[in-house]
Amino acid sequence: MTREQLDALLADSSFAWWEWDVRSNTVRFNERKATMLGYAPGELASRGYQAFTELLHPEDYEKTMDAMRVVLTNRTDLYQTDYRIRAKDGTFRWYMDRGY
Repeated sequence: MTREQLDALLADSSFAWWEWDVRSNTVRFNERKATMLGYAPGELASRGYQAFTELLHPEDYEKTMDAMRVVLTNRTDLYQTDYRIRAKDGTFRWYMDRGY
């Protein structure tokens, strides 16, 4: 599958998705990822991965970061975790992330 085909598939998806370029610390995501939390996409776009990790519930932060560390250290290819994340209105919402 080409990058263009993947982008087209994701654009038509009903899922909130994101993609992190670790080297440049840029995060690409569809609008749904931001709007489900009450943010405009531009409010999170330029801040990198921290734009999302700073919103994690304190009790879920280490578990979520551990799930990412396992992938980044090549101990598994699958990233999967459930966590609470703070919406713009201050409430926390449950999310489930899964990807490669």
